[in-house]
Amino acid sequence: LSMTFGRYWAYSWWIYHGLYALAFPILFGAWFLEIRRAGTVRALAEALSMRDAVAQLSRGYSKPIADLVEAIEWKDRYTHGHVRRVASYAVMIGKELGLPGSELRNLALGAQLHDVGKISVPDNILGKPSRLTPEEFEVIKQHVERGYEIAKSVKALDGAVDGIHLHHERWDGAGYPLGLAGEAIPLQARIVAVADAYDAMTSGRVYQPAVTDGAAFSEMERCRGTHFDPRCVDAFLTALRKARDEGEFPMVQTSLEHSHGAAA
Repeated sequence: LSMTFGRYWAYSWWIYHGLYALAFPILFGAWFLEIRRAGTVRALAEALSMRDAVAQLSRGYSKPIADLVEAIEWKDRYTHGHVRRVASYAVMIGKELGLPGSELRNLALGAQLHDVGKISVPDNILGKPSRLTPEEFEVIKQHVERGYEIAKSVKALDGAVDGIHLHHERWDGAGYPLGLAGEAIPLQARIVAVADAYDAMTSGRVYQPAVTDGAAFSEMERCRGTHFDPRCVDAFLTALRKARDEGEFPMVQTSLEHSHGAAA
């Protein structure tokens, strides 16, 4: 309105141009403060690029995919926010491994929808506070196949199928659903497995309390080469330590108090 109807002798003209000019020192001032706090320009560039990868993903959702993400979040109140955190962690790992932007986008999408198959899991099993029976665990395991079916039916999820279907495979071949091992497991699935396990440990579940970041670090290192791809674990720990050193992710290094990697 100021641009259309304002004249230089009117207050509206000066308000518009004054606010427009004020935006620049605010923007550059915020960048300066962030660079001074982190001590490096690289920290700002990495933060902006990682935020952009996840933000662009969210903005690019079709409504059905956005609805799926919301459905996953609300299916289990104990894991609310889990899939979005897993997506952020997965992008951190992917960036540390040097994946290009297109692969980061598919990785983030696969991470955010990795638990989509749990929509079909009965609430009394998903939210059970005690140990699952073998029969109940078999029902839980079916969520990856159900997620695969959903992903294959949505064209936009073609690049995210591996992360949704195979994130419970293990490096040593003891995972599910296919029992793949080592490099036979797609990289996207190996990355999501690491991000998923770390968030499960540090945020807690109905059946287990959260552990400290230091304890989670120790567990991830203990399971590298058995449960997880060593390269993905190393990339994640490197990325987290960089974030901690730059003040983005403060962590307390403590001894391992719980072993929950397998449960995750």
